[in-house]
Amino acid sequence: MTLNLPRNLRIAATAVAGHLLDDPARFALLASQRFPSGFAKPVAALLDRFGPLGEAYAEWMRGHRDDAVAKLENLPPQRGRKQGLFANLAIAADRPDLLEGNASATAPVLEARAKWQLGELSQALAALEHSYAPSARKYRRVLEGEQTLLTPIYRLPSSAMRIPQAPRSSAPRVLHLLTNSLPHTQSGYTLRSHEILKAQRDAGMAVLAVTRIGYPVTVGKLGAHDVDIVDGIEYHRVLPGRLGSTMPDRLDKQVRELDSIVARFQPTVIHTTTNYTNALVAQSLAARHSLPWTYEVRGMLEKTWATSRATEAAREAAASSERFQLMHAREAELAKAASHVFTISSTMRDELVERGVPADKISLIPNSIDGQLLERSSVPAEVRAELGLPSEGFWAGAVSSLVDYEGHDLLIDAVGQMRTHGIDARVLIAGDGASRPELLQLANALGDAAHLPGRVSPELAKRYVEALDAVVVARRDLEVTRSVTPLKPIEAMALGRPVVVSDLPPLRELVGENKRGVVVEADSATAVSEALTMLATDASRNVELAAAGKQFASSMTWDSAATEYRRVFTDLEPGS
Repeated sequence: MTLNLPRNLRIAATAVAGHLLDDPARFALLASQRFPSGFAKPVAALLDRFGPLGEAYAEWMRGHRDDAVAKLENLPPQRGRKQGLFANLAIAADRPDLLEGNASATAPVLEARAKWQLGELSQALAALEHSYAPSARKYRRVLEGEQTLLTPIYRLPSSAMRIPQAPRSSAPRVLHLLTNSLPHTQSGYTLRSHEILKAQRDAGMAVLAVTRIGYPVTVGKLGAHDVDIVDGIEYHRVLPGRLGSTMPDRLDKQVRELDSIVARFQPTVIHTTTNYTNALVAQSLAARHSLPWTYEVRGMLEKTWATSRATEAAREAAASSERFQLMHAREAELAKAASHVFTISSTMRDELVERGVPADKISLIPNSIDGQLLERSSVPAEVRAELGLPSEGFWAGAVSSLVDYEGHDLLIDAVGQMRTHGIDARVLIAGDGASRPELLQLANALGDAAHLPGRVSPELAKRYVEALDAVVVARRDLEVTRSVTPLKPIEAMALGRPVVVSDLPPLRELVGENKRGVVVEADSATAVSEALTMLATDASRNVELAAAGKQFASSMTWDSAATEYRRVFTDLEPGS
C-alpha cells in the first residue's frame, strides 16, 4: 500500500492547472461541489458581499440552485470579467438561454461548452473552428477526443498489439475494471461492486479490482495509496506521472499501465461495468492478452445523462441530441462486442435485446443482499431509541443518494399530509447529494418530525433502515428510472421492513405487483401519503408485506449471483 505523495501532487496539480488555464470561473464552480458544508457556508457568506452575481454564486454553493437561477434571471447583461462568471453559472444550471443578450455568449469556449452541455457535439466543435486562442484550441482537442471515443468501430490503438501469454489456470481469475470504489467513494455502484467481488472470492474465484486512471487523486484524494484493501479485497490504482491530454490518450495509457497487473495476476477474464470508456479499456486489454471480456450494464448511459439535466427543457433537448444518439449507439455496439453481458433488471435485459445483443449472451444479476442481513431481527422503536431518536410515531424514510430523481421531496410532502390528518408520522432520510439543501428546506416545515443526518457509514445506514416502520422509494417517472433497479429496497426487505415504491417497471418487478410491497402512482405525494397511512393504521398488512419481502430477499443473495458469474466465466473461451 505505497503512498507516492509527490506523484499524487503532480497529478492533482496538472488537473487543477488545466482547469485554471481553461477557465478559472468554471473550475471554481466544479470545486464548490466538493467543498464540505462546513467550508462552503462561510465562503458563501463571503460571496454574498460581492453584489448580485456574487449572491447567485453563494446560493449555488449552498445548494439552492433555483434561488441561484432566479438571481441570474434578474441580472442585466454583464461586462468585463463578470461575463465569464455569469455564463459559467448559467451553463452549469442548464440555462444557456440566459446567455442571449449577454456579450459572453459570443466567447467561443463558452458557446462550445453550452452546446456540449446540451449534447450538440458538432455544433460545439463548430463554435471553436475559427478561434486560435489557447483555451479554445485546448478545449477543441478535448471535444475531438470525446468525438473519437463515440465514433463507431473506434478501438484504442493499444488493442492492435498482442502480448504472448503463459498457460492460465482453469479456475476463474477475474480482473475487475471499475470506475471508482470503496473506501474513497460510497455509492450504489461501489457497494454493488464490492459485494460482487466478495461473493466471487467466497465462491472460490480469484479476484482483483482496478479503478480508472488517475482515481482517486483526480477527485481530491491526495493521500491515495497505490492499493487499498477493504474486507480483504484489493483495489489497485492506476496513477502514472502523466495522465494524457485527451480521453483517448488517457484510456490508451491506462491499458498499457495495466499490462504489468495482467502479467502478475494472470486473469482468465476481464470484467468491467458501464460506461463505454470502461468497455473500451476492457476490450483493448483483452485483445492485447488474448482474453475474453465481459460487460456489466448497470444503466443506460445516455438516459442517465439526459435525466441529470437541471431543467425540463434541457432534458428534452438532451434526449433528442447528437450526443444522446452517439452514446446510445456506442453502448449497444460494445455490449454486442463483449464475450458476455450481465445486467441488473429484466427491463434492461429486454432493452439490450432490442439493441441487438443476443438473448443467450445476457445474464440477469439483479441487485442482491448479503445473506447475513436475513438473520437480523429488530423492532423499529427500539432501534430509534438506540440511535437517540423518538421511539413514538410512524417513521417512513430512506437511506439513499439525495438526487432529484429519487423523489425524496415527495416523501417529505407525504409525511406532511399525514400529519395534517392527525397521524403522528415522521420522516428520516439518510444520505447526501445535490438535492440535500432543498430537502432540508422542505423538512424545516416538519420541525422535529424530520431527521436528515447526512452521509452515514454502511453499518449505520442499515441501522437507520431498521429504525424505519416503512421504506419509501418514490422515484420519479423518468427514462432512467424505468430501467434501473435500486439496491436499497431489497436490503429493506431483507431487514423486514415493508416498502412503498413508485409505479415503474423495475420496481413493480421487485415487489411483485403489491405482493411484497405497495406500488403507488409515480410523482404523487398524495399517493405516497395514502399508502403510508394504510401501513400506519393496518398492522396486519404491515406484517404481511414485511414477511413476504423477507422471503423474496432470501432468494436474492450475492452467493446465488456468484454461482451465475462462475458458470459464465468457466464457459468462456480464451479470447472470445
